[in-house]
Amino acid sequence: MHIAIFIFYFFLLCLAAVRIHFFKDCFKPAYLLLLFTLHAAVGCMHTWIAFRFFPNHGDIWVFFEDSNSMKQQLLTHPVQFLSGMFSANGGFNFSDTSQPLLYAQYQFLQYINVFLSLISFNNFYTNTLLFSFPVFAGSMALFKVFYKVFKKPLPALCALLLPSVLFWTSELYKDGIFYMAISYFFYFLLQPGRATVRKLILLLICVLLMLMSRANAFITLLPAVAFFLLTEKKSLSRGLVAGAIITTVIITAIVINASIQGGILARICERQKDFILLEGGSRIFLPALAPSVASFLTVFPVALINGFFQPFPGAGGKLIYTAFSAELMFMWLIILFACWLMIRKKTIRLSNFDITCLLFALPGMIMIGYMVPFAGAIIRYRTIYLPFLLAPFVNIICDYPVRRAQVINDWFRRNVMVSEIKNIQ
Repeated sequence: MHIAIFIFYFFLLCLAAVRIHFFKDCFKPAYLLLLFTLHAAVGCMHTWIAFRFFPNHGDIWVFFEDSNSMKQQLLTHPVQFLSGMFSANGGFNFSDTSQPLLYAQYQFLQYINVFLSLISFNNFYTNTLLFSFPVFAGSMALFKVFYKVFKKPLPALCALLLPSVLFWTSELYKDGIFYMAISYFFYFLLQPGRATVRKLILLLICVLLMLMSRANAFITLLPAVAFFLLTEKKSLSRGLVAGAIITTVIITAIVINASIQGGILARICERQKDFILLEGGSRIFLPALAPSVASFLTVFPVALINGFFQPFPGAGGKLIYTAFSAELMFMWLIILFACWLMIRKKTIRLSNFDITCLLFALPGMIMIGYMVPFAGAIIRYRTIYLPFLLAPFVNIICDYPVRRAQVINDWFRRNVMVSEIKNIQ
């Protein structure tokens, strides 16, 4: 029965993809279905790998198994379920109440699983399929954003086809929720026209989803968004805006540091300590942090290397890490090549949107390097930054122009896309 239900939902979602204007105004139906099938298939492959090699291990399994008992409670004792849902701890037996946001994120994922299990009849693969559709829609939203800004398909495809992004955001976990939320955030932010109540509400929903998935990543987004909004004012120079952003970041850090017990540095140290205490087979070198500026400066080179380049080829102890390592090396080769082109042809410059993307991606990756001592976790956490890191440099290669990039762009325009996307709709 589960196979029949999975097939039914798959064809239903495929029909929705080719009928909804949001999807079909970008790609021809065959390629649109191919992209969605790829996204759903990678999600199911991720689920199979987790089940085959890590049975009953990891948060995704905990959330799914707990959702089955919670669903049963909903069906048999709905009042008790709802009272637990709106209680202080959401009905969960937490041993530590010092991290309410983290536990709110757990609750959020639990209830998503409960809802999906209701309509999938407790099948994890069907849950993954159903979850993949809104995340795929978010990827399409980011594709439209990149296409609107860069005006060419190749850099925009960074939102859809990066292997690690596909692998880690297609699973029913926080990474997919954050990637969907940030994609829609930029989609609504770049919509033409004046800000309306509807637009502000949609942006607020995206912010809440980011907070309910990866609050640390949302914090690294704030300076980037501030830079983007300020540079939209044509009368302001980028140098003046950059100075304003640095000042804003410093003031914001001081205010947050004063409002958090022990300060920001202490909180980062605590988070790193939580990771260090975990067991795992992909542990890499990361010195312990102390809550002082001197300690952070000392650890900075290691954090930079870990956040940007780990895992090195052969590191991590698992074959799949080698694939992600190869992808990362290829990306850095593209970035280095684009930087060389910028130096060679001095008329090519990073746009304000390029800088916005890098202001989000680079600090976030460094923060991961500071906190996470496991290659596998670094790969997963870094996923949400990779499209924003790579797309600006792919665009530079296309602008130079490099003949091979031109050929790929022209092929996609002629064969895959239905028309030029003039406006984000």
